[in-house]
Amino acid sequence: MQVKICGLRTRLDVAMINKLHPDYAGFVFAPGRHQVKLAQVQTLRAQLAPGIKSVGVFVNAAPALVAAQSKLAGLDVIQLHGDEDAAYIRKLRRLVQLPVLKAIRLGGASAVPKPGGTETTPKPGPGSSCPVTSKMLQELSAAGVQGFLFDTASSSGYGGTGQSFNLQLLEELDVTQPFLVAGGLTAATVASVIRKVQAGKHARFFKGVDVSSAVETDGHKDAVKVTAFINAVRSAAAG
Repeated sequence: MQVKICGLRTRLDVAMINKLHPDYAGFVFAPGRHQVKLAQVQTLRAQLAPGIKSVGVFVNAAPALVAAQSKLAGLDVIQLHGDEDAAYIRKLRRLVQLPVLKAIRLGGASAVPKPGGTETTPKPGPGSSCPVTSKMLQELSAAGVQGFLFDTASSSGYGGTGQSFNLQLLEELDVTQPFLVAGGLTAATVASVIRKVQAGKHARFFKGVDVSSAVETDGHKDAVKVTAFINAVRSAAAG
């Protein structure tokens, strides 16, 4: 069971990751509190231990920019966490040969009861702007996406909500690509999520989990929390 620790920003973060050796180290290029600039990523990527794959997280950035920064940073994987569609993927694939992981946000705007029992559906926000369908996943795969990351939708942003999504929403989709699961995972909850997904219809494509804010204290990666999370995943994977 693979582990991705996302939102690394400092040399201390990388030194910690090198000791614990997860499968992926995520660097966020998109604006937000986890954002790191290209020069920082270049420095941190150079210090990353062999065998840990570097992942660059982008949100609705121009394909040419993603391609250029990925090359300059020496990334191993590109993660797209915005509203990038199949047309976008095709443009990017013409520019890069790196594996592309596409984040899919589940559990977005839902029906909200109004007084009297009627319901209204709020307008989707930036983190839940498009209904997820099996056809969408097929189109993204055909365009060149090589894996998915299923995360929690939010009207306030594109990720890092700290909230989980209903795993039944994943069961309702046809998934034919390797995928990771994110969203509200902690050392205390990740084993249960792993068991539930492994018991579902997509078990053979389920490759791992992704965490960021849940392994932080006061906005910084916490070695105790990261260690506990990785140990919980490995223990669950071992049965």
